[in-house]
Amino acid sequence: HKEEKFKVIHALKSLHQYNKISINRILIPDGPIKIPFSRLFHSKMCIGSDLAWLGTSNITPDYFYSVSGIGCTIFGNTPSGASLINYMTKFFDRYYSSNYSTYVDLSK
Repeated sequence: HKEEKFKVIHALKSLHQYNKISINRILIPDGPIKIPFSRLFHSKMCIGSDLAWLGTSNITPDYFYSVSGIGCTIFGNTPSGASLINYMTKFFDRYYSSNYSTYVDLSK
């Protein structure tokens, strides 16, 4: 698991060199009863201004090649597509701007 985390951070740092990106890590605290995997932010989405992707797999290269899953691309050039992208953006922003979110410094 540690090796996988290193690969992800390395990929993000590489991307950050060419186009400054901001990464936050979202950690939701345990609830009163510890139920495994019950308090995860487990969304798999990539959102642009007029295009979005929503799927069941993590957005890392090995998942695209070795894990089965499903995903869909949402185009914002239709009223329903634009509405869904707007909803996804609000969902993302709610957690990205929350107290559960901490900045990941990619310059280190």
